[in-house]
Amino acid sequence: MFKRIIGVVTIFFFVAALYGCATICHGTSTTIRINSVPQGATAAVGGQTIITPSTVTLKNNQAYQIVFRKDGYEDTYYTIDKHISGWVWGNILIGGIIGLVIDDMTGGAYKLVPTEVNVTLAPKK
Repeated sequence: MFKRIIGVVTIFFFVAALYGCATICHGTSTTIRINSVPQGATAAVGGQTIITPSTVTLKNNQAYQIVFRKDGYEDTYYTIDKHISGWVWGNILIGGIIGLVIDDMTGGAYKLVPTEVNVTLAPKK
């Protein structure tokens, strides 16, 4: 019985080492809510174009710049930053270097901030 428990625990830690803790806990992408005043602006980010208000799903492995455009208004730029996820510390306890590498490769080591963007467009002069 004791050998069986040791076997199960060993398998658990082996599997945990193969997957990054942050990747498992919060995934590799984030849904961002994008709003503008006035509504109906075109927002381009990460190869996607939406009409505000809307949402986009972006990979966590990079920072993004959103470009807002609307007739009669100045173009407005907004940056979504990438920060290291607190879940990365789980790799030190469970997954070790393998988990850190997986989290970095998949983008799970990062989170995007903020998850909601609110921009007021300035009228053209």
